[in-house]
Amino acid sequence: MKKFISLITAAAAVMTAVPMAVHAEEADERTYIPTIYFTTEAKDPAEALASGTLYVNTDAAKEDVITLPSQVLVKDQYKHVGQITVKWTWDTDYVYTSGIRNPSADGKLPAYEGYSITTDADGEKVDPVMVYDVAGEKMMGVDYSNTHINPLVPNGEASDSNPLGLFELNIAKNSPADYYSINFKTEQPYVTNLILRYASDNTFRSIRPNGENTPSLKLAVTDRALGDVNKDGTIDGRDATAILSDYALRSADKEGIFDKAQSIAADVNGNNVVDATDATKVLSFYAFSSSQANDGSTLNQYIMKD
Repeated sequence: MKKFISLITAAAAVMTAVPMAVHAEEADERTYIPTIYFTTEAKDPAEALASGTLYVNTDAAKEDVITLPSQVLVKDQYKHVGQITVKWTWDTDYVYTSGIRNPSADGKLPAYEGYSITTDADGEKVDPVMVYDVAGEKMMGVDYSNTHINPLVPNGEASDSNPLGLFELNIAKNSPADYYSINFKTEQPYVTNLILRYASDNTFRSIRPNGENTPSLKLAVTDRALGDVNKDGTIDGRDATAILSDYALRSADKEGIFDKAQSIAADVNGNNVVDATDATKVLSFYAFSSSQANDGSTLNQYIMKD
């Protein structure tokens, strides 16, 4: 089964709260900011950690480039978006996106009505979704433009029932161990911008989402399995001991023993901190995997169930 991870932040969850009074609802509708976010199919050799970070073990890759189907969506609780321009960037040739396209090119519905690809009288395809693919500037995006006063109409129950655009997330097998990200463009030039339209009084508001309303697609890339810091193919007490040793040294203001690849593998809960908690989880998993209760779960699956 395909498993897509969503990188929507806690702020988006807050947006779903139902206002308790009419005047409060009106205020929310006039001041809230929709959230733009990515989803990516988590499949071998990539897995989603509890934090939402995508962990990628390049050593397990079968091809030179790991390609993961991905989407960009907008969560617009009040359905006021009347025009949307979404752009994102990356800063390396190792981790990048490609193939941006209208969802209907793959037989799927786009986020809004009237934006599927059609054919004109001359048999030419007409694509109402504008796409940006500027490889030289490491930038990509989509644009839904609408010149009339009404908001766009979602193709599903919610604005993010369907994607704004489809693309591929690519990770090179030879990527150096590091943390990478795909970031929404929130500063000029080429900025992400939304126009909210209020049909009740024909007014509009132009906004530039940022911060929690534009969560990045974050990746932790290394050359070993999660928790296997010594890369011997087994997650056991030796890995837990190494994690504790590294943590103890750094806690004493000394240099740790891990390089970047080991440090990423040691951060098993994905909170960007390697500490005793990670060692405990590794040791607990080792005991579990050695017991009769072992159900074949990976370390990450075990942590997610914990």
